Amino acid sequence: MRKLNTDINAVIRQFGAANGNFVDSLSRALPIMSVLLTLILTIATVVTGGDDPDQSDGDTGDEPPVVSPVTPVENAQLRTDLQLAINLQRSLKGQLNAGFNADLRTSAQAKAMENATAGSLSPQSPGEGKILLLQARQDTAVATADNFINLWAGDEANYNALMHEDNDTMGVGVAEAGGVTYAVVQFTQQ
Repeated sequence: MRKLNTDINAVIRQFGAANGNFVDSLSRALPIMSVLLTLILTIATVVTGGDDPDQSDGDTGDEPPVVSPVTPVENAQLRTDLQLAINLQRSLKGQLNAGFNADLRTSAQAKAMENATAGSLSPQSPGEGKILLLQARQDTAVATADNFINLWAGDEANYNALMHEDNDTMGVGVAEAGGVTYAVVQFTQQ
């Protein structure tokens, strides 16, 4: 590795660079970047349910499989983008960021999947304690975090709920089915 580093530094100096600090920094950063990339890929696999599609699901063939007319798909990237966009909006309005809550995320994702399966926003049921729930849907072709924020911003009650100062932690769920994307945001409140 030192010989390669020396050779690269020599080539860089040949083209007028005074020293090879950039290459030195890059060569030191590569192992860290490799570990981070592995960690990101592992987390992405877990979050998206990276099950092996060839694994048997235990079906013996005795009963016909239950086929759902609509199979919702989780959109983990949009979920992350939406959580970041909500906290950005909160920061711009002078509010504290809402922390991540894994239980709320699971609950919000289940609600988003339920909405996508039903093809509509489900009625909101009263939550336990102080939990605030927001829902929205839009065509998948235009479904972005900013567009969901704009949908909620267009309704004063929803936007005020999104920006409420008592919002402490949040969970976001996003699911797609039939060309429509459903977003659910749940907050715990202080």
